[in-house]
Amino acid sequence: MLLIAVAFVGYWQSLEPEAFLAWFATHAHRIGGLMVPLGAAATPAAIGSAVVTWRLGGSIRAWALTSAVLAVLMVVVYFGAHAPRNTAFATRSVAPENVSRELGVWATWHWVRVVLGIGAFYAQLLSIQCRRTHAP
Repeated sequence: MLLIAVAFVGYWQSLEPEAFLAWFATHAHRIGGLMVPLGAAATPAAIGSAVVTWRLGGSIRAWALTSAVLAVLMVVVYFGAHAPRNTAFATRSVAPENVSRELGVWATWHWVRVVLGIGAFYAQLLSIQCRRTHAP
């Protein structure tokens, strides 16, 4: 997600609306082909970690639960903000005069997802670290 935020969004915003819509219609499935499976794996893994560590309590449970909540929020943002816009961009159903605004909204929500993802990853690392320091 960080690569998309840093490399792709700036490029997309530099394109004329019609060129962006053409690019997105041609290539969005490639990005989705990578990102969807990663999200589909990472979110259940974070939830599974919270379930497995629940009985341990304390910091381990708190960090694992935090990671799971942040991962679920990433999915919520995806379906609420990105999926509809991705479809609209890919099908070119966004009027050219609205592309800049819609892409700006998309980019803002993408940064929200990046922050949530980094937070989820870091919380999971803290959970693992707590488990290692409290291992029998």
